[in-house]
Amino acid sequence: MDIRQADRTRPVPPAVPASPSWALRARVLAPALALAALIAALLPGQPASAAPPTIPPNYLTAAAGTTVSTSISSAVGLAQLGVTANLSETNAPLQARSTDPGLWERFTFVSQGSGAWAIRSDANNKYVTANLSVASTDAPLQARATTVGSWEKFYVYDNGDATKSLVSEGAHLFVSANYSVTNNPLRARANIVGSWEKFFIPGVPTS
Repeated sequence: MDIRQADRTRPVPPAVPASPSWALRARVLAPALALAALIAALLPGQPASAAPPTIPPNYLTAAAGTTVSTSISSAVGLAQLGVTANLSETNAPLQARSTDPGLWERFTFVSQGSGAWAIRSDANNKYVTANLSVASTDAPLQARATTVGSWEKFYVYDNGDATKSLVSEGAHLFVSANYSVTNNPLRARANIVGSWEKFFIPGVPTS
């Protein structure tokens, strides 16, 4: 809006005449103020970014294409329940529930290079995905993918106490065995490592 036009809409006390110097400053500043307002309106707002998880610095990696056939078991309690790809449920969710390891509890870790791993279920030959379409901050792990994208990539971190933790590349969250839910489903949901985020995954090499 032209400041001079705005001034004409406001009543001016008759005893105070308009200052020529103020009118000059108004004419000079008006285009600059209008341009600043236009720029502010056009610039997009900065989206709020989630804080990255607090992760140990020593992640485990190997050359691309390296494969490791192994098992995953939860480090919670003395039972150390094995992680199973439950093919009896839709999308084969991963659950820390097995006390009798078999084919459903076998996985092949496939190095993608740069520290990332894909995890393939030996039971159905499908890749484990952190299904962010269900929940972006509580994504269930399911053995359902036939190709590897960011949802199927995980980083393996050595906790320094014989346990390891998994971080989902797609969710950028630690994988938890959620013991507050029936069958202790694995979900990408945690920002820090606690007992629910610790697993035994033997054989994953370092380089």
